[in-house]
Amino acid sequence: MAAEDACSIERRTFVRLPKEANVEYHERDHPPEDGEIHPARIKNVGAGGLLFESVNMIDVGRVLQLNIFFNNRHKQGDGAVSRPIIIIAEVIRSVEVIKGEKYDVGVRFVDIYEDDLERLLDFLEISNSSYS
Repeated sequence: MAAEDACSIERRTFVRLPKEANVEYHERDHPPEDGEIHPARIKNVGAGGLLFESVNMIDVGRVLQLNIFFNNRHKQGDGAVSRPIIIIAEVIRSVEVIKGEKYDVGVRFVDIYEDDLERLLDFLEISNSSYS
């Protein structure tokens, strides 16, 4: 294998699906009552992490609480949107896409409740079947 091929090998443990969804985040050390909740847009998601687009630069190593809303996928029978999936995640990449305006932020999941993990995996399974 050529050296340039070795550099392009995917290092993720989990496959990420291109899926847009809304997410709100705040720094784990600053609960919402002490700081702002920032809206963002997920670009892709997998069982081990995700990539979202933000208007804020976030330093690598920061720990965030993510509240993920998968649009209509988790609506209840009465049409009400169910609670978000809550995940604690560490920023592992933050890249400026448009100077001073837009950033791609990659995170790896650190902690997630078992029922939220099941909901995330169900969502990924449903999404994956639509790409097959």
